[in-house]
Amino acid sequence: MNTERGTLFCGALRHLPADASAYQARAAATELVRGIGREFHSVDLDVDWSPADTEGWWMGAARRASSTAT
Repeated sequence: MNTERGTLFCGALRHLPADASAYQARAAATELVRGIGREFHSVDLDVDWSPADTEGWWMGAARRASSTAT
């Protein structure tokens, strides 16, 4: 998972079953990245996914969440 500044977030999805769907894997990875942002950097993150050049692979991009507070 790369951020706009080139930072790489790493983590293990240990509780994700081997037969999980691609959707389930992306959802779990999204929560992992958001948790890292909150716990270690005190920021909320938005995560977007797009298909990679290699079939079956996805690229994730994280960025600081836009504030909705008024």
